[in-house]
Amino acid sequence: MDSFNIFCLISFMTACLSQSDWSNNVKSGDVLIANLDPSQGDEMGKRRPVVVIQNDAITALNLQTFVVAPLSTKMHLRPIEHDLGIKLVRIQKRDKLKDDSVILSDQIRSISVARFDQPHTILTTLTILEKNLLRESIDRIL
Repeated sequence: MDSFNIFCLISFMTACLSQSDWSNNVKSGDVLIANLDPSQGDEMGKRRPVVVIQNDAITALNLQTFVVAPLSTKMHLRPIEHDLGIKLVRIQKRDKLKDDSVILSDQIRSISVARFDQPHTILTTLTILEKNLLRESIDRIL
């Protein structure tokens, strides 16, 4: 193996280790920025805040994926919320979250840690009330 290949291998291993170290610090309810493109159909896309909704025990398994729900600054009631009686979970701007937002609980998806912005910055964390409202919203959908 030549020196370039060794360098590439070491760089790759270092990136993987730093990513796994980072992912162990993420908790359920943390809001981070992720790139959801490419999207298809009605999936949410773009670079946007997402809230981690998976159980912390799953995160501890270091699977390199997270179950998240995207946030949007469009605060209007969509047909799915109206028809199913789902309450919008609103998050007021605070900490590093720049805008008032709503959690799109019908757009839950699993994403790779590679989709999160570097450096990995937690914008804010949901309050207990916000977590409970999100659980109710998800229960209505499931």
